[in-house]
Amino acid sequence: MPFKMFGFQVYYATSAGQIRKRLNQMAAEDYGVIFMTEAAAELAAETVASYQDKLTPAIILIPDQFGSKGVGMKNIDGYVEKAIGQAIL
Repeated sequence: MPFKMFGFQVYYATSAGQIRKRLNQMAAEDYGVIFMTEAAAELAAETVASYQDKLTPAIILIPDQFGSKGVGMKNIDGYVEKAIGQAIL
């Protein structure tokens, strides 16, 4: 995985329970930014949503090997609109 080449810590989870547990653990360990696939975020949507209004961790959704579902870009557009008052993307 390319993220390892850049020094990122990479975790794998195959079930919703594993994803929720790892996400909560990373938040408790004060991770500032967490990149996760859109598919993983869908499996743990409630947990991901619980961090949306918090400063950290910032959860950034990225496509997996099967391509984008558009969720990550939709979230970024929402964050930009919230920050500046209008959608520009």
